Amino acid sequence: MLQTLPEGGAIREGGLIRRVPIGWKTMEVPFRDRRRLAVTIPWGDVSTAYYSTGIPDILVYVAIRPEKLRSMKLMRLVAPLLG
Repeated sequence: MLQTLPEGGAIREGGLIRRVPIGWKTMEVPFRDRRRLAVTIPWGDVSTAYYSTGIPDILVYVAIRPEKLRSMKLMRLVAPLLG
């Protein structure tokens, strides 16, 4: 995970994997108990789900606290230095 941090996040768009900034897109997701903030992450499903489903556009989200999202966005500045 640390090795790919300088590359940022990843999504699949039009069948191709595209690099995006860390914490690129967010959305409110209704969970059973309450709505939660979720953010895109570059998990393996971005790659594998395409081959098992044929879906051309794939974004993987994880629920996150707002303060962690701020940390992710700060990583955009630091990540290139880790390369």
